[in-house]
Amino acid sequence: MKILRFVIFFVILFLLFRFIFVLKTVDCVLEDNSLESGVCERLNQFFKGKSLFFTDFENEAIWDELMTDQQYGQAYQYQKINKHISGEVDLFLLAKLPDYRLVIGQERYLLNHGNKLKNDQDRLSLPSIEFLGDSSLIEHGYLEENYHQKFLSLSQALKKYEIETNKIVWQSNQEIHIFLKEIEVIMDDAKEFDYQVERLSLVLKEEELKDILPSKKILDMRFNLPVLKE
Repeated sequence: MKILRFVIFFVILFLLFRFIFVLKTVDCVLEDNSLESGVCERLNQFFKGKSLFFTDFENEAIWDELMTDQQYGQAYQYQKINKHISGEVDLFLLAKLPDYRLVIGQERYLLNHGNKLKNDQDRLSLPSIEFLGDSSLIEHGYLEENYHQKFLSLSQALKKYEIETNKIVWQSNQEIHIFLKEIEVIMDDAKEFDYQVERLSLVLKEEELKDILPSKKILDMRFNLPVLKE
């Protein structure tokens, strides 16, 4: 008889947690960034009615949906959640801006770590890479992974060493033009971009070169020693 009571008790308890304590409202919290319109509404629609205690909020499909949705410029991820018995939750989010803008002909895209192409948003200030090669590196909404890693590596190196660019023209892997406020820089992909951009940052900081750079048009970084050209 005692066993039966325990079974009934746990069944009732399970039903309470599964069907009574359900999510009613999501309050989205995003620190140090702005939440794009419609994101919190999507999260409310997805999670409303789900169990507060039997839902794996971090691994639900909604995060992949937001990641690939063309209308959002940022990539949203789960950070943590505070639950209330009333059915309200505080959902803390992480948001990351795209890493770079890719321009191929008349088409413009945004890309994060993943190689999924997203529609451009002019309001975002990002490194812009104009690719002059074969447009076949784009297929079914994705950028060819090898090129994506090259573009991503260059954009991240520029951000790391705080070098602002007006634009980047990727003519070929052997000729990459980076237009700075001070001068036009030429690189290739023969060496790691982190190494090349670090060298560039050191060159730009050289006191004796600061007076020379304005009189030159090109700084070619493809050699063992940087070459200044008229």
